[in-house]
Amino acid sequence: MTLEAGRKFGPYEIVEPIGKGGMGEVYRARDTKLDREVAIKVISEELLDDDERLARFEREAKLLASLNHRHIASIHGLEESSGAQLLVMELVPGETLAERLQRGPIDVDEALPLFQFIAEALAAAHAQGVVHRDLKPANIMITPDGEPKVLDFGLAKVVSEESAGGAQQGLSESPTAAHGGTQAGVILGTAPYMSPEQARGKVVDKRTDVWSFGCVLFEALSGRKPFAGETVGDTLASVLKSDPDFDALPKVTPWRVRDLLRRCLRKDPTRRLRAVSAAALDLEDAQTDEAPTSVAPPERRTSRNGYGLAAVLAIALAGVLVSRPEAPPSAADGVTRFRIGLPERAMPTRLAQLALSPDGRHLTFESDLEFGKLYIHSLDQLEPVQLLDMGQTLGRLSGPFFSPNGEWIGYIRGRELMKVNRTGGPPSRITQHDAGIGTAVWGSDGDVVFTSGSKLWKVPGAGGIPVEVPTRDPVGHFLTLGPRTDVIFSSDPGEARSWPISLTTGERGDVIEGFAPVYLDSGHIVLHQQTTGLLVAPFDPGTLSLTGPIVPLGETPRRAPNGLQSVAVSRNGTLAYRSGASGGNRLVWVNRDGDVEPLLEEEQGYHRPKLSPDGHRLVVSIFHNDRARDLWIYDLEQRALNRFTFDEAHDTVPVWSPDGRTIAFGTSRIDNMDVFVKAADGSGDSRGLTAGGSQISPISWTPDSASVLFHEFNDEGYDIGLTSVADGEKQLLLDTNSSEKQPQLSPNGRWLAYISNESGRYEVYVRSFPSLEGKWQVSTDGGREPVWSRSNDELFYRIDRSVVSVSVSEDGGFSTGRSRVLFEGDFNLDHANDAPNYDVSPDGQRFVMVEAREQSFEITVVLGLREELKRLAPPP
Repeated sequence: MTLEAGRKFGPYEIVEPIGKGGMGEVYRARDTKLDREVAIKVISEELLDDDERLARFEREAKLLASLNHRHIASIHGLEESSGAQLLVMELVPGETLAERLQRGPIDVDEALPLFQFIAEALAAAHAQGVVHRDLKPANIMITPDGEPKVLDFGLAKVVSEESAGGAQQGLSESPTAAHGGTQAGVILGTAPYMSPEQARGKVVDKRTDVWSFGCVLFEALSGRKPFAGETVGDTLASVLKSDPDFDALPKVTPWRVRDLLRRCLRKDPTRRLRAVSAAALDLEDAQTDEAPTSVAPPERRTSRNGYGLAAVLAIALAGVLVSRPEAPPSAADGVTRFRIGLPERAMPTRLAQLALSPDGRHLTFESDLEFGKLYIHSLDQLEPVQLLDMGQTLGRLSGPFFSPNGEWIGYIRGRELMKVNRTGGPPSRITQHDAGIGTAVWGSDGDVVFTSGSKLWKVPGAGGIPVEVPTRDPVGHFLTLGPRTDVIFSSDPGEARSWPISLTTGERGDVIEGFAPVYLDSGHIVLHQQTTGLLVAPFDPGTLSLTGPIVPLGETPRRAPNGLQSVAVSRNGTLAYRSGASGGNRLVWVNRDGDVEPLLEEEQGYHRPKLSPDGHRLVVSIFHNDRARDLWIYDLEQRALNRFTFDEAHDTVPVWSPDGRTIAFGTSRIDNMDVFVKAADGSGDSRGLTAGGSQISPISWTPDSASVLFHEFNDEGYDIGLTSVADGEKQLLLDTNSSEKQPQLSPNGRWLAYISNESGRYEVYVRSFPSLEGKWQVSTDGGREPVWSRSNDELFYRIDRSVVSVSVSEDGGFSTGRSRVLFEGDFNLDHANDAPNYDVSPDGQRFVMVEAREQSFEITVVLGLREELKRLAPPP
């Protein structure tokens, strides 16, 4: 349909044609009602003739209209007039990036802020669940003020079906993969900017925008497309098989930007930069980096699998490791920084989950998103190696640490201290402690020192019976190695302070303001604070005291949602820390088909959400600062979030009483974890049902709201019990040699679901209640976090990333149907198995999930710090 100037559609008067889009002609028009100029797309007749596609297009347009960002061209509305469908959009003045690039590449200083804004726009759209799918220079406008506006978000999803069987297209209108409701295998879009998964016709996600962003940034800086050919087929072959010529980038391109492009253009999407928000941060940092370190560290070649360690760096490290086995990496050439891309779902986010060998040559980390996996990455190699995969066995693998010679890696598994050789092989047990183990370090004398509660213990690294180390004062939870064999540092993460402890005398040294200090051979300690970042200070090993002020090191690790950081420092001055986007959590609704809808937009440290019995309110635990959690209540109708508890403690594991009047929760305000209750309307004070000396988590209630079911940690593992709300009287229900956890009583009170590791891994079981007679195993491939439907006819549980449903019948007893996976995704599990980290709506059709936001899976490694430390913090 071609329109003449002056034609009116309601309040819109056509001025002139300004282009052609995939859905129809584009016109400049005047909004006579609001006296403004707008852009109008008149939807093609082919799309109008397909009711299903038109309805889906309308839904998509409504979603896109919700995007509100200064660098995204707004959609004002979808109108129908005189039998025509009109998409009314913001009219953006200026020229497209494609037009700008016809005059040549963009200077680096101009390109960095421009593409920072583009990355922020993409990140804002991704946060709303919108993927562009066809990012290219022609879809980016540059205003007369020099700011970008991204056009046509998400519309490729509809356009792709319109042209699926169409005629041959040029490079400017060539294929883009389908997504979501679009049929996989249908490809349309723009070949030079298409990700490999798009080129193969696979279903795509946000990472395809990351690839396209990298292609456009590369072209803007170099004036050349990173993937090109004479025909569409040649271009697609280049996308699938060729590597970009990074030498085409200007020599003044900052190293951060070169590194960013390599991570954006990894062909394997699981190893590609996952969050475009991380690209925005890198581009922002590149603008503030100081020369001369900003331009380039040693040149790097990108491996085909996406792990981009520098070739020069690898050669240098190989020389160190082969020709001088005992020599550390040299700092003579100054500080060298590089980043390591990690396997998807293997990013450490907790402080204790990252460790370097004493010589700084090997890095180990535990998978935070997959249960019980341990990796090692030798810095002269391209890829990490998985050492352990424990699955869902008792306790989680945590706190890896190296032996003095770097040959062994110790770790904690439940109440056991274990070790595994750095080169692989079966693990072996060092010792166990019935009261549990906090963190551990391996001293140069061969002994392993660990915490249990507020006490210190020691055991030979070869194995044996632990012996208590007497100390004058209680020790903090976290340990790091001191400057001598008989000295360790003890840290209190909540107070962000540390102090040296003599293992010989038990004496405690002066308090140091900072967390987890590590002594370096240069005569310094490196420590960190949760808000300031990494710090350095000169330290005298003779007096065990600081000899100068604590000053910033200039390295700022990304913080996890709980406020902590992943940091490791070797004795010789190699530093490794978590970098990239931190990725908070977001509360979302997920229907039974896996469709995600935001519930609370703000990203925070959400944990263990529970819906009220009527489904109108939600209670959730949130980190409100670096030291504690509190409970908050969200009114779903009023969309108001209000704080429910106010103590400087960890308040978590909330659960509503069936009558909706009371909330039970676990809290550390007395000792360990106890059960408290508080009126759901917020009136009155919290009241304890249990009092100290144990680790108790409330999980569910009896139907009469008279008692709370809990699980409790003891010397044999976990047991299940019941406590009266009236008087706090406790009664154990399941007390066996195995661990039974997460008791979930059915709404009618007849059946008790729980998890047990009696088979060697956690599975979901059901017993009758209150008799506990009979036992039925519900899951067979591992299972945890059981939750009943309100109608008693369905039981849900989780296996890794999946939510599983099992139908339940009570006719003639208890029986279950076949299990089926409802959906899967990056929704946070409760790794400690303390309570379900999700809930089900009263009608059983939607789930409140804690969505893990996009993260860039990277670790930054810094070599040659010793001379830099002497410059920053010179000894007296």
